[in-house]
Amino acid sequence: LMAFLSKSLKYPVIAQKNKIQGRAIIKFIIEKDGSVSDVKLFELIEKKDVIAKKESEETVSGDNVTADANGQTTGQANKEEIREALIEEALRVVKGMDKWIPGKVGGKTVRVMYVLPISFMLK
Repeated sequence: LMAFLSKSLKYPVIAQKNKIQGRAIIKFIIEKDGSVSDVKLFELIEKKDVIAKKESEETVSGDNVTADANGQTTGQANKEEIREALIEEALRVVKGMDKWIPGKVGGKTVRVMYVLPISFMLK
């Protein structure tokens, strides 16, 4: 899994240019046939600040970001653009995974929910 993520993950250029690091926590289902389905963002964390929470509430916070008179975030880049770029890349990679070995309970093949943190770290 880690080798696949390393090979497949492309750090969004907008996040690199703005020195944004973080972790996208992706939730998905491994179906009975091993296919990946229902891929969703669970949470996006920038450094130690939560910048998005899809499942319950939407929150945006972070350093060097302010809102203009129209409510748009300002700073080196629009915070929403960076957020969306990180989310899109994490979802793209998970959706592109090969089939998994399906889960079993009591000898029966079952659907399994999986939560995967994907880190975006600058070197």
